[in-house]
This record gives sequence, C-alpha cells and structure tokens, in this order.
Amino acid sequence: MTGYLKAIVAVALLFPAASASAMDCKMLRTIVGAAGQDFENIKGPWESDWEGWVAKIVPPGSEKCRIADAESGGSSLSCQYLGLPTADAAIDKSDKLGRMVRACLSAQGDVEEKFLQGGVQEDNQYYMSKSHGTYVFDLDNGAVRIVVGSELHRSYDPKETIHSANFCVVTKPNLKRKPRCPT
Repeated sequence: MTGYLKAIVAVALLFPAASASAMDCKMLRTIVGAAGQDFENIKGPWESDWEGWVAKIVPPGSEKCRIADAESGGSSLSCQYLGLPTADAAIDKSDKLGRMVRACLSAQGDVEEKFLQGGVQEDNQYYMSKSHGTYVFDLDNGAVRIVVGSELHRSYDPKETIHSANFCVVTKPNLKRKPRCPT
C-alpha cells in the first residue's frame, strides 16, 4: 500500500459521512484504493454503448459511473451528476465535491491541488461544451489524478441545454494534457 493509500485510510476514519446523500471519505478511499488495481475490484458488467464497465460503486446523486481504459494507458472511473437545473447548481455541486475531496486529502502531504478557470471546451456545428471550472488533485507524484468540475452542454438541433457536474479518478494520467473527465 502506497503512502497515499495509507494516509487516505487514516483520513477517512477522521471524516465520517456527512450524510447518505453525498460522497464521503470512505467512498473516496474505496475508489482511490481501487485505482491501484485499475478498478478491477469495482468493475461491474460491460456496457457496450459506453465502451466501458459499469462501476459497482456509484456516489449518491450521480448517474451510473463508467470505468474505461484511459488514453494515457491507465484506467479511469468517471461519474456524472446530470439533470442539474442551472449552471449555478452545477457549479455548487462541483464546489461541494471539490471541498469534500480536499478535506479527505488534507492530511496527505504529496497531493498537488489546483483550480483551473473554465472556458469553452468544444464548439462545433452540433453542440457547444463549456467548463465552469475544474478542481485537479494529483496524488503520488501524478500516478493518480482526481478531477472535479462542472459544465454546460448545449446542443443546437434539437436545442437542449444540460448542466452537469463531473467526478473522475484517472490512473497514469497524461499530466501534459488539460485535465478533463472522460465522458
């Protein structure tokens, strides 16, 4: 068990669940611990539409979580909180998730945290995707990355706007690329 994983186990005992309706340190510890084995122990059935596995662990309030091979050669667990009514609700959700992750990792010394301002991520003839901002936590010298953010997705035909928050854990991340949860 790495130094990080030992610390997250200890921290999880200090921060019990705030409520059953939110992700807590125990769940974060389980997810990050599973990252050390490319999430093998929490993989559910294969979902061909997603080209990934359904995660056996789903944070309360999120849709199904997907486990997939990451472009960097590692794996990722990605969860979306869909159907949020406004951009402010999505930002609030990602801020709460970011604060929870920070609190759970507060005793860990080798965590690098940064906040990236939002902006348009993609704009084409079909849709526009815009990030409101992203929390990034790099653990174990970049071996594991936790990304929490919110975004707006607006399709042009039919006209539809979706506000969401995202949570993901990526192993072996490409540290040179802009952090973004795989969807």
